[in-house]
Amino acid sequence: MKILCSEINTKEECRRFILNCERKFKDKLKSSAECALSRNNKVITLSGPTCSGKTTTAELFVSEINRAGHNAVVLSIDDFYKDNLRRNLPPGAKPDFDSVKTIDTDYLAEFTDRLLLGKSVRIPRFNFLTGVRDGYTEYVPQEKDIYIFEGIQAVYPEVVSLFGEKYTSIFICVGDSVSVNGVAFSSYEIRLLRRLVRDSLFRNASASFTLSCWESVRENEDSAIFPNAQNPDVYIDSFLEYELFMIGKFALPMLSEIGRGEPYADIAEDLSERLREIDNPVFDTSLVPRDSMFREFIGKI
Repeated sequence: MKILCSEINTKEECRRFILNCERKFKDKLKSSAECALSRNNKVITLSGPTCSGKTTTAELFVSEINRAGHNAVVLSIDDFYKDNLRRNLPPGAKPDFDSVKTIDTDYLAEFTDRLLLGKSVRIPRFNFLTGVRDGYTEYVPQEKDIYIFEGIQAVYPEVVSLFGEKYTSIFICVGDSVSVNGVAFSSYEIRLLRRLVRDSLFRNASASFTLSCWESVRENEDSAIFPNAQNPDVYIDSFLEYELFMIGKFALPMLSEIGRGEPYADIAEDLSERLREIDNPVFDTSLVPRDSMFREFIGKI
């Protein structure tokens, strides 16, 4: 467990603390990118459980790979979701955004075959608000391209088998539980808080809806993600030491919408109580750099 102590009393101390956390994380990404490139593979997979920071980390990887003289192309496996995952669900059923059966593996196989042969491809774009693909982008592969396939599904055997034997695997996750001034948060609770905020801001999902999906998300992680992610080529811990002081400013109002007696009210109150215990008013989201991985969850505000 990581032990943190909040002895930050001014906005300037807060700014320096945040920038130091960001510097350490970017140094970690730089060394990870160098390690990945040293393997000389055309394909890099970037995976991890939900809300590990995959999307923004992939973007930050791009600059490192391009600086080394290559051309990084990020391909989100989420864009290969099948259409209408929320429609025609049985009563009480939750949409599945995590298992491999939700991915259009037939199209992904055709896409990957063409890509690795240097043929033009149509990159899909999935719209989470409408639940369907809403367009395609034509892309012609180039000799210096390195492809980063990003998504929780990038450890599933049905997906990685499409990349052949020569690919570099990167796994990113919140690595450890954290204690802040004696208040403990498990690694999966940190990701849950990230997801509550992200899904409310960008995926039109209430806190109740996100909590209702969480059990099945965790079941899929334990059965399909972590078992298939043993011994990656590169491992990255995405936790930023300042984030729990920030996330409460977003999560607390969302959690407060769950009234007493409603489903998940106990979970919401427990998380809220602990977030209130570690609240520090000098932490201001305006101090988070616009290119921070943490912006993936709170937006560019």
